[in-house]
Amino acid sequence: MGGRGGLFRIVTRQQDADAQMAERVALLRNKVTNLELALEHSRDIGVAMGILMATEKVTRDCAFGMLSTISQNQNRKLYVVARQVIETGTMPVAEKPPA
Repeated sequence: MGGRGGLFRIVTRQQDADAQMAERVALLRNKVTNLELALEHSRDIGVAMGILMATEKVTRDCAFGMLSTISQNQNRKLYVVARQVIETGTMPVAEKPPA
């Protein structure tokens, strides 16, 4: 009756299902990696804010604003500026914009 054609369809469906599952697994792995990176960056920003709060005697909002301003003025990612604060213990020097 169904012969080989029926078996071929079953195998093909299973291969399609396996391919879809592999794609979902790859997407989820990518999402996990991105979330882990975001968490690491968030921690670094929080630590840098704490350093600025302690050394500059400013509020949390002010410390974040300081990091954000340097980030924007220097066209650098916020977490990169935060890591510099963590490594040096001081606020990066504000560079003058090109004339």
